[in-house]
Amino acid sequence: MTSLSHMLKMSSEDDENTSLMQDQNLVQFRTGWLWYKNPEKWKFSLFNVFHIFKNICSYLKYFLFHKASKPNSAELNEHLPESDRITLEWFRKPPEKGIQVLWIGHASLLVRIDGINILTDPVFYDCGPRFCGCRIFNYKRFRPPAVTVKDLKDVNIQIHAVVISHDHFDHLDEQSVSELVAYKTEIEWYVPKNMSRWFKDRNCTNVTELGWWEERTSTGNLTVACTPAKHWCGRNLRYLYCRHLWCSWYIVGPRGSKFLSFAGDTGMLKDSTPQLRISMGHQTLQLSRLVHANQVMQAQHINPEEALIVHRELDAKNSIAIHWGMFALSNEKINEPIEDLQKAKRENGDETFFTMKHGEVKWFETNEADESS
Repeated sequence: MTSLSHMLKMSSEDDENTSLMQDQNLVQFRTGWLWYKNPEKWKFSLFNVFHIFKNICSYLKYFLFHKASKPNSAELNEHLPESDRITLEWFRKPPEKGIQVLWIGHASLLVRIDGINILTDPVFYDCGPRFCGCRIFNYKRFRPPAVTVKDLKDVNIQIHAVVISHDHFDHLDEQSVSELVAYKTEIEWYVPKNMSRWFKDRNCTNVTELGWWEERTSTGNLTVACTPAKHWCGRNLRYLYCRHLWCSWYIVGPRGSKFLSFAGDTGMLKDSTPQLRISMGHQTLQLSRLVHANQVMQAQHINPEEALIVHRELDAKNSIAIHWGMFALSNEKINEPIEDLQKAKRENGDETFFTMKHGEVKWFETNEADESS
């Protein structure tokens, strides 16, 4: 396989792509303070005074008066049904080739790609900031995780790698990380720039920190590349806004299966999405987060209609909808993202963008054309 870095070097002759390939989203002040920002061409920054002033009424209305919609049991069973299969039994004798996906919930998935097991943004508990070990704001799960670390132990499922998209609490949970480290100390952790210290402070010994367009090949011949996302970071007083980078991940298995994961949050990249396709070729599977976005959330989260556009622009063979139906993080109803996606699919005649039941497992075959692209 031609390396991602080589393909990017070839495409860097296009001046319009330069801002995505160089480390131009890092700002350093004279005091040594570092923070990251999105490229100027994306026109989204939390530190843009004009942007804040223009949308101040929307921000105030959203943060002061919005009420998160929590589904009752009937709504939950209708819109987020649970899989009736014994999920981890599917991973005992997996196929040697292709991609197998188990949706744990939200942006957490167990992905087996060409025999290698990967977790994306593992969160097995409620989410929210902590103070002295207690959660200050607690966003409760609508359903328990389809798989826990104890389940992985009981069935003896090896976790080879974990990819983290950014540091927001619904994507990075300290208790979940600690339990995974206690289970398998040799897990390879792939994190965005400036996040390795957080993980090493929690006894993660095998941490690889990457910036956009950087890649690494693991001991199992798994290629992991850090790719752009339009978002931001911020966790607590120690890790203030944008001290860490944010990203999506592109993964190639040892047998050539290609898996592009927007495991975290991202706004619409617009002109940058075709660049991802040109640089990486065709993907067997793409994960796309959904949100019924209002004006406040729109710049940093793609909505279902945009998710379908990304699916087509990336020329993904398959896509799975994630990041919905688990936490009351906005004022959307649990059914809105999926209904919007189904409507967009009907209008565009697309049947390769899937939704999954909670705890469901899907298998995606890789053919020779996918491997050679």
